[in-house]
Amino acid sequence: MKFKLLNLLLLVIAVITVNASDLYNITVSDGDTIAFSDGDKRIRVRLYGIDAPELDQPFGEEAKTYLCNLIKSGIAEGKSINTMKVTTDAYDRVVGMLYIGDACINVKMVLAGYAWHYPETKPVSNDFKMHQEYAQIRRVGMWKSPDNIAPWEWRKNKRVKELGGPDLYVPKFPLTMFGK
Repeated sequence: MKFKLLNLLLLVIAVITVNASDLYNITVSDGDTIAFSDGDKRIRVRLYGIDAPELDQPFGEEAKTYLCNLIKSGIAEGKSINTMKVTTDAYDRVVGMLYIGDACINVKMVLAGYAWHYPETKPVSNDFKMHQEYAQIRRVGMWKSPDNIAPWEWRKNKRVKELGGPDLYVPKFPLTMFGK
């Protein structure tokens, strides 16, 4: 219990708050990563708990556009942008929750069907899993298509192909081998 309370306290302390008018040079890399300049400092943020389709993956561009539109509308309305840092990743990005006004953008991405619940998230959050299931039931965003591949599987498959290996999602032998 003490450990959970300490983690919660650290999360509350590690909040970066920026007014939309103070932001400049904001970029959306893909459906789960943004960057902005705050003064002289460039801050890259990877959205905690979610994994959006890669840009070369079906629905990757749509996920990026959706995130971009959420941010644009928040800026246009003069809302504050808050990032609650959970950790820092291997690429030196802030991994955290992104809020525009009172809206949690991480949750909005999953509910709209433009991001998966990322099962490797530490600390574990089952809330995103529930939001994903709800989006799947409603068949929104990428869930309109029955042939979705999780982004982490897409990346793994791409690395295997780059090394000259087989496509992990295609049978490795013709089905006609077994006769009719």
